[in-house]
Parts: sequence; C-alpha cells; structure tokens
Amino acid sequence: MLRDESCWLSLLRVALMLINRLIEQRQKRVSTSRGGEEIFDHTLAAASELGFNRLAMIHATWFIRPGGRLIFLHNFDEWARIFLDRNYHRHDPALFLSQRTNRPFSWQCMRRMLPADPGLLPAWWTPR
Repeated sequence: MLRDESCWLSLLRVALMLINRLIEQRQKRVSTSRGGEEIFDHTLAAASELGFNRLAMIHATWFIRPGGRLIFLHNFDEWARIFLDRNYHRHDPALFLSQRTNRPFSWQCMRRMLPADPGLLPAWWTPR
C-alpha cells in the first residue's frame, strides 16, 4: 500500500509542477494582453493544455456600469446565444458556485460544494 501511495504522491507532484509552470507562463502573457479576447485566447490555450476544449468566461459588469450587462467570452458557438437568450445565466448552478469560490470544480463535485443550508441557495435551486 505504501508503494502505491508513494507513486500517487509522485504523480501528484509532477502534475502540480506542470500546472504551476502553465500558470506562470500564461500569467505573464495575460498581464501584457490588450483586451478581453486576447486574455480569453491565452486562457483557452491553458485550458487546452489541461485537456479541456471548451471555455466560457462570464462576468457581470455592475461594478463598472449599472444595467445588468455581461462580459461573455466563449467558444460554444450557438449554445452561448441560447444560454443568454433564455436567461440560463440567471439559473446556472455552476455560475452561482463560481461566484462563491475561487477553486476549480467539476460538474460531479458541484452539488457537494453548494451550501447545505437551503436558505443560502438561490430560489431556483432545488436539490435532488
């Protein structure tokens, strides 16, 4: 058992070193970017290195200008327009959770990370 644990720890160290390298490289590029599209391109390249082929970045601009405007950069093609047109961003548990944590999460882990107290959840969220 100890040998297996040692192997997993070694793999984890290598993975963390690769992720740290990726973050350092992309952070330099993002800090010199001239706009949102360029930042998105660098972020998508980093996500691609980690094996993800889709990326969406959405953020409300209420802190800059009132009126419910959104910054929405993505590579989801038609689905992105449907997402906005049908106001799914107002009912998206992933978006809700991403506004409350700076940690990454998978769809499978999302339910465990949401608040256990139903009073802290938005009205639209119905746990199964």
